[in-house]
Order: sequence, then structure tokens, then C-alpha cells
Amino acid sequence: MLMPLSGLKWIMLSMSEAAVTNWEFRFKACSAAASVVTMASVIVGGLAAISTYQHRSVVAQQLKDKELRQVEYAQKREIYYELVDTAARASASLSKADAERNAADYWRMYFGKAHIAVVDPSVLAAKTKFARGLVEALKRGNFPTTDLEGDVLELAEACQQVLKAENLFPPPVDLSPSKTSSAS
Repeated sequence: MLMPLSGLKWIMLSMSEAAVTNWEFRFKACSAAASVVTMASVIVGGLAAISTYQHRSVVAQQLKDKELRQVEYAQKREIYYELVDTAARASASLSKADAERNAADYWRMYFGKAHIAVVDPSVLAAKTKFARGLVEALKRGNFPTTDLEGDVLELAEACQQVLKAENLFPPPVDLSPSKTSSAS
């Protein structure tokens, strides 16, 4: 009694051995090609994931930096406004007693908040210049005086330059690869 052969066995028995070897080679080649495509897809996907992660971390850091600049800007603005205001009051004093009271307010700012917050060289120089002028004006004792007007305006201008919006929001960092040319 003959047993019926299954489909694949029947096909393989009906083919010559060369034809079977040829089909086996084709199946193995297709399997190898599929494996290469799969590996390439995994590598490309991994590289894309790494690139996305790096980009997101750079963007997150830029956002943190922006928030920090905004907080720092708000603190500087408050202190610089108060510093210029106290300097202007001391400069515009109508009497020596008034000047001494206003100078005391300026010295509190000078050695207090402004001493801690002033890290900008231009504001530090203007603040110090006004302080020296104020000491000299108090020694002379002739109030009202116009001797300090220029120093107050210089201090106000220095503070204004530091508090410009361009300083708060600098241009974004270019994340694209730069093209460098070799200069020979």
C-alpha cells in the first residue's frame, strides 16, 4: 500500500536534485537579504533615536537656560532700577541734610543688593564712579548740585544697556553641522 506523499515532499521528489539545490540557494539568499535589511533598519532606527534624544536634550537645556536668564533678568531689573533711582535722588538733593539721607539709601544699595547682583562690568564701573562723585559732593556740601548728573546718567545708561531685550533673548544656537572650508 502506497502512502500519499505530502505536498512539499512530492514536489521535491518530482524535481531533479539540481533544481532542488537551485531553489534552496534562492531561499537562503532571500533569507540572508531579509536579515541584512532587518539589521540595517535596526541600525538606522537606533541612530534616529539617538539623534532625536540628543536634539531633545539640547532643546530642553536651551529652555532651562532661557528660564534662568528670565529670572536673572527680573532680579537685575528690580535692583538696577532701584540703584538708579537712589542715585538720582542723591544727585537731586536740595540740601546737605537731604543729600546725606539719600546718600545713606544709596550706600545701602551699593553695599547691599547692588553689591551682590552687579556682575556686569559696565554697571559696576558706573556704580563706583557715581559713589566716588557722591563722596566728593558730600565733602563739598554744596547742594543742590549738578556735579553728579553726568554720573547718574552714565549709571542709568549702563543699566539700560545691560537690560536690553537682546541680552535676555540671544539668537538661537544653530544646531546644524557647520560647513568648514580648508584655507591653504
